[in-house]
Amino acid sequence: MAIKFWCTARANSRLLTRRPIRSIDQPLRTDELSMNIVPEEEWQQIYNDAWRFVRDFFYDPNLHGVDWKTMKQRYQNMLNDAVTRSDVNYVIGRTDWRA
Repeated sequence: MAIKFWCTARANSRLLTRRPIRSIDQPLRTDELSMNIVPEEEWQQIYNDAWRFVRDFFYDPNLHGVDWKTMKQRYQNMLNDAVTRSDVNYVIGRTDWRA
């Protein structure tokens, strides 16, 4: 069963049709799925996201005069020594976001 809906983006409007990709009668076979996890890469992404969030949304656009790139590098050195996810949480918690 196709679903139709009206979409408007900026000055463009159009009627779109969405068709189901897969019926419920054909379940997804999760026993064949696999995923490679590299903790160090995941931790780096978590750290980058936390740093970027503060950079972009801190209430003072000037970040209290703190050189934010230098601050990132200072705590990056601590992150490089992380062995567990708990260590990553500690580094992010130690970061002086108000400096």
